[in-house]
Amino acid sequence: MGAVELGAPRDRFACGSRRLMPTFDGFPKLALSLPQHPPCVDTIPQTEYSCGMKIKTSITLSDELIKAIDKYGKAYSTRSEFIETAIWAFIGQIIRDRQNARDIEIINRNADRLNAEAQDVLAYQVQL
Repeated sequence: MGAVELGAPRDRFACGSRRLMPTFDGFPKLALSLPQHPPCVDTIPQTEYSCGMKIKTSITLSDELIKAIDKYGKAYSTRSEFIETAIWAFIGQIIRDRQNARDIEIINRNADRLNAEAQDVLAYQVQL
């Protein structure tokens, strides 16, 4: 898996590389561990050609959104680059939200045992 930097156009670097790139607010951010692209389905070694292939699609966006893309997407060569980066960032947030929900579920499932352990540890504290 490669890395996707939030705010960084994916086409500007080879598959699997990591770089600091400007983000939406202009501050460089470290790479986020996400798939850089959908997995290549062929057996060609992953090169810029085989893993950077795109599928043309059509979507309908509001005029306000197009204006925002044009305003904040100046660091990108095309609207498509900006939109793809934004979608990857959104997918990353969905992944983090699911991981956090799973972690909370595990903590809640073990809450009684963890609370009892914490109470036991607190019993050993010296009163100040």
